[in-house]
Amino acid sequence: MRVPQACLGFVALLGVTVLVRAEGPPPEPRTALVVGNADYSYGPLRNPINDAEAVAKALDQAGFEVTLETDADQAKMEQAIRAFGDELKAKGGVGLFYFSGHGAQISGESYLLPVGGHIAGPEDIKTGAVTATEIVDAMATAHNDLNIVILDACRNNPIDPNGSRGLWRIASNASLFVCLRDLAWQRGA
Repeated sequence: MRVPQACLGFVALLGVTVLVRAEGPPPEPRTALVVGNADYSYGPLRNPINDAEAVAKALDQAGFEVTLETDADQAKMEQAIRAFGDELKAKGGVGLFYFSGHGAQISGESYLLPVGGHIAGPEDIKTGAVTATEIVDAMATAHNDLNIVILDACRNNPIDPNGSRGLWRIASNASLFVCLRDLAWQRGA
């Protein structure tokens, strides 16, 4: 996996915005949670850690307060998402979530897979992974100005190669910008 050029371009644009606004009033708060998972027992990946570190560095340079988690298990991911949501509620401004790793879609729900744990089939994913909805809800309940979600998840389902590919669309009433890389989108009814 490589960091999508459009997403890095967006991060660079944010950096230019920070520089331009440096002479005016202080910029609004910018908070980011970046997760890169690679050390999967069922399908290790080469690039998510490097991608996450590169995105975290670019966001830091663009004025974001960044939390970086790598090879996070389910508990660590959920704790980081709760803390991220709390921080957005307290500060407002712009929230950005970036994930690089395995993703799966089951029955219209997108799951971001943590490392560790025992995930052998769809039911294990439902109970052992983090839903995209959890992330969007944590951001939306903050009622901040803008939320950005960048999902750089693998297109294939490592648990069920014959199952659904890609992630499901993300529906939300929040001010939400979603950037996706190499995903097979499926349309719902």
